[in-house]
Amino acid sequence: MILYHGSNQLITRIDLSKSKDFKDFGRGFYLTKDYTRAVAMAQRTTAIIGEGCPEVSPFIFNPSRCPIDVRIKKFDGRTAEWALFVLRKRVLFMPTSMTMTL
Repeated sequence: MILYHGSNQLITRIDLSKSKDFKDFGRGFYLTKDYTRAVAMAQRTTAIIGEGCPEVSPFIFNPSRCPIDVRIKKFDGRTAEWALFVLRKRVLFMPTSMTMTL
């Protein structure tokens, strides 16, 4: 299966040490099967960072070849399960001065 990563630069090798902690799903390398979504993310990332050019990097993905310590979470679109997962991750990273009632 081919998956895509949108960024402000072409990525040829995944380096998890460059990932950031405060993403919707935590530290990791984000891929999508939707090329159009990857293009939008590349444009957004480039605008936020203010350097580079929007780039979509394709990756051939075979889950059976992943190392045992790699965790894969798959969602079939923006479902209620997806929204709750994102919300839980965001609550974990909220500053302690903020409160939220669920």
